[in-house]
Amino acid sequence: MFRKIFFLFLFAFLVSMGAAHFSPAEAKFSKAKQHGKALCAKGSFFDPRNGGECWSCPKGTHRTIFGVTGNKACERRAYERFKKAKKKRKNKRIGQGCPRGQFWDVKGGKGLLGACYQCAKGYRRTTVPDSFHNTNPINAFR
Repeated sequence: MFRKIFFLFLFAFLVSMGAAHFSPAEAKFSKAKQHGKALCAKGSFFDPRNGGECWSCPKGTHRTIFGVTGNKACERRAYERFKKAKKKRKNKRIGQGCPRGQFWDVKGGKGLLGACYQCAKGYRRTTVPDSFHNTNPINAFR
């Protein structure tokens, strides 16, 4: 119970200090390409407008719920890729802190002294519980 309260307090503190940052990944949109009427070929989709038409999205994108003639007809889906943070050192005394570019976590050290961790290059700290030691990039697309 103490641990949950401690992490809730720590999270609230980090948010108030601006250290805990969450920005969801964003999708990129594009137009669909019209292929004519009748039966749709593989890789294209049917739209009932004008008696039925076949359309396709650019390679690497997927159909959305937006109108087939609009700029948001297709999207390249966004996702986040996670990487484990690397433990740099165990703290030896209370209030020792961590060097610039590293973050403190209660896990990995002796008692509440904790340890210092660092994110991989191009990654940043998330608000995911420290027990996962996850970091993620600002933008990632597949």
